[in-house]
Amino acid sequence: MNLNSKTTNIHITFSDTTAADLKRLKERVITIPPVSFSIGPIYQVDTKEGQKKRQQWLAKNLSSDYIQEGHSLSDFIKFTKEIQSIPKEISITIWMGDHVRDHLGLCFILSILKERNNIRIINASEACKELFQKEYDISMLLPEEVAKIHERFGKQSFLTEEAKAELKKEWEVFSKSTGLLRIWKDNQVLSVEENHLDDFIVKCARKIGAQKTFCKAVRLIGEALGHVEYFNISDEMFFEYRLRALVKQGVFKAEGSLTSMLSYSVQLISES
Repeated sequence: MNLNSKTTNIHITFSDTTAADLKRLKERVITIPPVSFSIGPIYQVDTKEGQKKRQQWLAKNLSSDYIQEGHSLSDFIKFTKEIQSIPKEISITIWMGDHVRDHLGLCFILSILKERNNIRIINASEACKELFQKEYDISMLLPEEVAKIHERFGKQSFLTEEAKAELKKEWEVFSKSTGLLRIWKDNQVLSVEENHLDDFIVKCARKIGAQKTFCKAVRLIGEALGHVEYFNISDEMFFEYRLRALVKQGVFKAEGSLTSMLSYSVQLISES
């Protein structure tokens, strides 16, 4: 990252749209790579070996819709180095929302920033409630809303040592776990079994009539996303991964190619 003598703060965000809005405000921004820590292995992901194993799992288990340029191991390493190279005299503002992707991303960033003291958080979910009396995911913010949030919270106090220690400790716990799915419930991140959403997927399939006829996979996943309470952008990836797993287990039958969510349809076998 090219910095000049006038740079006093750098923003880190998990949303491309928020990053673009901040750049319009002439702010310096780093955007986190798109694959979320809500899915896949994160065991020792702060090590090169852990990062490699995570990327291998994602490449093997996520469809081609999600494994695109920018999701690679080299991209993740580049991002990590970019964060660590921020000069200590420059403050850091991390934008986040109340869901797994952002919360664990925040915990990870704090773990690699070590002893940095000049870090503040802008919780866009809380900011939207206060300023606009609305529920918002950070990736759904309008440009003018980002500007108002930045104006209101951009100079707030840095994280306390106690708050940083608590978030770092939380990351230590998750980075030692071997689970594959983490959800947001009761304002916290919970590790759950890989098949945690399977019954919910089947329920949604029945709702759209997939027990009677073939339904597009993308329609079923859209139905699930519209009703799951702990939604974040990566849930789409995991829903589709589990749908293909249920096809392999014989819960659904499929027609078309399973390589892309857009190219196949499914039907429940037990009620066909």
